[in-house]
Amino acid sequence: MNTAYTNRPTIRRLLRGSGIALLMLGYPLLAHYASTEYFIASKPEISAGIALAPTLLLFLWLVSRTGTITLLILTAVGLGLLRLSWPFLEQNFGWIYFIQHATTNLLLAFVFGRTLRRGQKPLIKQMAECLCGELSAAAAQYARRVTQAWVLFFAGMAALSALLFAAASLESWSIFANLLSMPLLTLMFVAEYLTRRKCLPDEEHKPLDSIRAYLKMAEEKKRRAMALAKD
Repeated sequence: MNTAYTNRPTIRRLLRGSGIALLMLGYPLLAHYASTEYFIASKPEISAGIALAPTLLLFLWLVSRTGTITLLILTAVGLGLLRLSWPFLEQNFGWIYFIQHATTNLLLAFVFGRTLRRGQKPLIKQMAECLCGELSAAAAQYARRVTQAWVLFFAGMAALSALLFAAASLESWSIFANLLSMPLLTLMFVAEYLTRRKCLPDEEHKPLDSIRAYLKMAEEKKRRAMALAKD
């Protein structure tokens, strides 16, 4: 078997992962710089464009997954709405940043929170079982509490974002939303890992278990979706 051919998927995954990581680190820095008073005063149209970039990328991704006719219709509607709303967006692009940040955190809080309903399996438990198999009673209870903690974390991020956006300058809000969000998220992962080691001393622990579990669960969902599509 050709080794170079075998390694291509791994190389593609590595390049894709590196690109995503670079985007996740680079965009917040660019967004914060675009939120400074100097940049807003000198280049408001570029500031608005940077603010809209994530929404436009999401729109393009959704469009790419539709049929040709639907694609053309959605593209025309999207461009028309953008053209009509551009004067307002150019003068109020801070709202774009805020809506994107708050909505993302609220959506994540909802995704975790809805799995805490009666009869549902907590999301962290789903991820842990995907990685480790059946959980002990103590581990299952811990997984539920961690799911609750993530709900509180994301809801708290959205609430603090709203408070700062209403009470502070856009530049001050941007420090929290663009520069501190990722460090706070990382701190949450570290705190969860340390807490897990303390609460479940008899279990095997690895620092990147949460990320590995998410990736494995996403891969299994993708595999099941492809199998259903073939049927």
